[in-house]
Amino acid sequence: MVSLKFHSAEFRAMTARSLFELVHSRLLPVLEDAATSGDDAPIDLQDVLLRLTFDNVCMIAFGIDPGCLHPGLPESPSPRPSRMPRRPPSSASSRPPLSGEPCAGTSTSAARGGSGGRCSG
Repeated sequence: MVSLKFHSAEFRAMTARSLFELVHSRLLPVLEDAATSGDDAPIDLQDVLLRLTFDNVCMIAFGIDPGCLHPGLPESPSPRPSRMPRRPPSSASSRPPLSGEPCAGTSTSAARGGSGGRCSG
């Protein structure tokens, strides 16, 4: 049931409106502030975009605004990329490939999910 809501036209329109508003009211002012600040300090675009995503998801999913993306870039409650694991957990490598993912050494029908979508070996 939840999956149907995520694919509805109403949800997509709400997501587009929310993102449009965040880009114009927060992202652009942060980038403008960084460009006109007068110092040559670099801006971490990965951090800025992570904040944009975090604010957008929190606003849509939970109805709250964490306010992570504002000029001055307040301390963000979301995990910073430098503190995130560099490699996936061991369970991620033992998962079978998605259906349709090419499998080395298998027939075309197995790669398309003909044998359950799993690669042997």
